[in-house]
Amino acid sequence: MNEVDLVGHSMGGLYARSAIRALAMTGSPVKVGSLVTVGTPWQGSYLADFANGSVPLADCAGDQFCENQMRGYLKDVAQAYPSGSAHELGANFLTGPKGWNAFQAGVLDGIPVTLIGGNHFTRQGPADSAVWPNDGLVALGSALAVDIDDSVLPHRQCYTFDATHSDYVSMIVNLPKETALTWDPRVLDAVNAAIENAPTALGGPNREGCPA
Repeated sequence: MNEVDLVGHSMGGLYARSAIRALAMTGSPVKVGSLVTVGTPWQGSYLADFANGSVPLADCAGDQFCENQMRGYLKDVAQAYPSGSAHELGANFLTGPKGWNAFQAGVLDGIPVTLIGGNHFTRQGPADSAVWPNDGLVALGSALAVDIDDSVLPHRQCYTFDATHSDYVSMIVNLPKETALTWDPRVLDAVNAAIENAPTALGGPNREGCPA
């Protein structure tokens, strides 16, 4: 049987969606049974938004790690590849009526999607939801696609974990690798459950566990 389940971490979740579109457009016999995205910036990364000027450093609210991440991204990635990932991971590119997400409308019809996000880094009091809470690279709201229309993402379920984006982020803040979305046993269990339940998922509730 030519059926696969796709799991994408970070930008890999966006690439997986592109792959689904390519399979459909080329008439491939491969059928995608489900998609799981882990820490994927569906609505962009606040680091890319800082690099393109749409999110100010002040939105870090004085958090030193957040500011270091923003400045580091600008120095190491955005300046080196101004038309690459810094552009394509920004909310301006991904969202809006003419954004890349809207262009993908219909691609995920009939495919259950599980969204997994991390919220290890938080702020008390009022905070920009485009930044807080986050996993060190991607805001939780972006990972859970809170503003993505049903025409783009018709059937979804969500999981949130107190975890960082990756073992690299955990290492920076002196945490064990098991605190990362890519290593946390709870995340791996959620991924396995999503794949196992994929055949009947479309008959279940939509937006289970997702923000209202």
